Amino acid sequence: YAEGQAVAQSWTEAGRWLGFAASSGLAAAQYRLAVLYERGQGVGKDLGRAQSWYARAAEQGNIKAMHNLGVAAGETVGGKPDYSLAAKWYAEAAAHGLADSQFNLAILEEHGLGVPKNLVDAYKWFSLAAANGDAEAAKQRDLVKLELPAAALSEDLQVLKAWRATPVKPEANEVTLPGQGQADAASSNKVLV
Repeated sequence: YAEGQAVAQSWTEAGRWLGFAASSGLAAAQYRLAVLYERGQGVGKDLGRAQSWYARAAEQGNIKAMHNLGVAAGETVGGKPDYSLAAKWYAEAAAHGLADSQFNLAILEEHGLGVPKNLVDAYKWFSLAAANGDAEAAKQRDLVKLELPAAALSEDLQVLKAWRATPVKPEANEVTLPGQGQADAASSNKVLV
């Protein structure tokens, strides 16, 4: 229903069916439902419900939900930002290699928001985001680099070389529909014959 495949596109029906799947514990559906609540698409706009569904998905390992919780915690809508909570969720998603979270965590580290100020860690996260294609992160990395002592920079370069993203839980981030992959299996069997 969200994409209008084989049925008329309907955000209302998408929300209804995502609600069923989300309530059954499917993390990817919980994330998608949270997005609908955040935007008010097909459901009433409700940031509290959005955050609740994001939290459920994030706790199961959904990376985009982790990032969106970080964004929500860092915003000033309805009160003061909770940079400590934002840093927690950005760190979770950044560890999985999400460039936007790596960049946002670097900003928090650079300015000491929600975490102790740490230019070495800020440099690391800006560098990793830049390696993931974030041009602004490359600019920020180069600015932070000017503030680092040579010894700290050398140590950080070693850390960067050894860094590996935490593996993503596919079951929390993807949905394989029934029958997907069967066509590939059939065609590869033909090749074998």
